[in-house]
Amino acid sequence: KKRADDEAKKKADEERKKRDADEAKRRDDDRKKREADDAKRRDEEARKRADEEAKKRADDDRKKREADEAKKREDDKDRSCKEGVARGESKEEKGDHDGAIAEYTAVLKIDAKIAVAWGRRGLCRARRGDADGATADCNEALKLDATLYVAYWCRGTVYAAKGQIDLAVAASMAVGRARGVASHIV
Repeated sequence: KKRADDEAKKKADEERKKRDADEAKRRDDDRKKREADDAKRRDEEARKRADEEAKKRADDDRKKREADEAKKREDDKDRSCKEGVARGESKEEKGDHDGAIAEYTAVLKIDAKIAVAWGRRGLCRARRGDADGATADCNEALKLDATLYVAYWCRGTVYAAKGQIDLAVAASMAVGRARGVASHIV
């Protein structure tokens, strides 16, 4: 009977050891799985961060490129307008009012907010006898830049040529204010 008890005890110990070993293996397998899952999650998070950072860098680079291109276009537009105004003034000085009008018109097609182009074109139109066109151009110039004395002067000249002396004097006084002097005679 003792032998049977010893064998039963031995068998129970072996079963307990087997259960303990199975439990230890299961816990070890669970731990390894958690570690693998954690490593996979960290890798995915790192990959996601790297992708987001790469996307942000690409977006920043694209925005910078677009801003640089927009600035270059704006600089080219400004340069083109300045060159057009200079060509118009040169033609004006030579008495080529039609050529100057064409240059100022080309500038205004590029940028309709160039007050000096409106004013100078108005002056050329006045010199050609186009009083209504000159007045319209000068009014547009003054909407954009109320200190543009050439537009006041041109408008005063047109009013004087039409015999509208009160308006010519008012325009002349505006030239003086725009230039910072007490008065100006048309």
